[in-house]
Amino acid sequence: MPSEFRSPRSLNQWFQLDYFQRRTFFRGWWRWPLVGAAAASILLLGIMWALAGKRIFQAGPLSTPHALFNDRCDLCHDQPFASLTRLWRGDTVGSVSDEKCLSCHAGSPHALQASGDHPPMGRCVDCHREHRSHAALVRIEDRACVACHRDLEAVSGWNRSDHSTPPLERSILGFSPGQHPPFRVVEDPGTIKFNHHYHLVEMDSWRQAMLARSNPDEGTRRRLDIIGKTALQCADCHQLEVDGRSMKPISYHDHCQRCHPLSASVQGNWDDLNLTQLAQRFAQTPLRHPRAGQTPEVVRADLRERLSEFIQRPEGKLFLDAEPPKDPERRLLWPLPTAPRAEKEFAWVQLHLDETERTLYRSSGGCLLCHHEQEPKSVRGLPKLVASHLPNLWWKRARFSHNSHRLMLCTECHDVLSSKQSRDVLLPTIELCLKCHNQQLRQGSVRADCVECHPYHDPASQRQARECGQWAVDQLLQGLR
Repeated sequence: MPSEFRSPRSLNQWFQLDYFQRRTFFRGWWRWPLVGAAAASILLLGIMWALAGKRIFQAGPLSTPHALFNDRCDLCHDQPFASLTRLWRGDTVGSVSDEKCLSCHAGSPHALQASGDHPPMGRCVDCHREHRSHAALVRIEDRACVACHRDLEAVSGWNRSDHSTPPLERSILGFSPGQHPPFRVVEDPGTIKFNHHYHLVEMDSWRQAMLARSNPDEGTRRRLDIIGKTALQCADCHQLEVDGRSMKPISYHDHCQRCHPLSASVQGNWDDLNLTQLAQRFAQTPLRHPRAGQTPEVVRADLRERLSEFIQRPEGKLFLDAEPPKDPERRLLWPLPTAPRAEKEFAWVQLHLDETERTLYRSSGGCLLCHHEQEPKSVRGLPKLVASHLPNLWWKRARFSHNSHRLMLCTECHDVLSSKQSRDVLLPTIELCLKCHNQQLRQGSVRADCVECHPYHDPASQRQARECGQWAVDQLLQGLR
């Protein structure tokens, strides 16, 4: 027998006929915000689909260097993806550890972190972001650099109260006016006396005047043959390295010897024209110039050997007969194997060695034309010269490619035509670079991002390739299948 509560007679009591008048969750004031959010979400999905299709919902392709293992996610992703955490933490959540990156790459710390001048950095993936369709991961975005460099005082831990040395710059936001500090002024550590204006302007004026003469004298013709009949150019001394970035070091043998040979002549006054010609022929072969780390003893040894060989030739007897015997100012404690055996010949070598060295070391046109002397000024009769210390790189923490700027005049960046002092540092200013490299220029600006000039990793601490190799070609391809 059916229950009395389910009797058809009480059916009208089962229903609440005023239900449509009661307030429910979807009939409150929040109904329209919910409907609006749903409509906006559908509209946003439609727009994203129309613009990018399914690409907006999936990871982009790998960079070109990593394209070989585009289908092998496990080769890099060794940590959980944490998809839900990424919804509110974004890219701060990574699924690739530094160990995975360093297993293949010869990575090194920040350029200043290795020397202890930089606080610890983040992970590799904080700067090198994959699945962004980048051609190369080394071209990191400026925001990765500015995140720390916008407040260098806070990053370096500098405290005003402890009177410690503050950072060189306090804020760097990019390469544009007011956002990047001026280029640091450096001093020239070199000690060579060199005048750019004389070599490029005055010498060219003298050359033009001498070439205009109809009948120049013998000395002028010999000098023109030495220095050449065309004007000296920047590329005659400053030549690019193989990488096209920096210049090769300046050396006497490659860049100076042609015009400034270390010549030594046989000193004397002779009436015989034959003796004069023999002495001039002796001076045509320059002496050896000391290389880096060597001393003037190299010059003395070469000069002594050449004088000994010269006087032992058949024509050497003419010089012995033409000159009265003199006692040299000093004698060697022992003769070299090539030294002459005859006492008269030995005395002649010693005499001319003293006279020639006096001309080389003490005259204004000798070694002191380019070099400075140290104290004490002489050691065993030889001058003690200051080392050259010609720098090859001026800005150690920035890189520059001369090859990329080969269409420009050298004088546009280096004011050499008006430089008359050796201590002039002829480096460009930031105002000149900002004419082309400027992030505020919408048109006509070339690359001006941080890594264009500043390398992130320290090249000196990178591992060599032989320390990183793990696979042969077949093993690598087999592991990616």
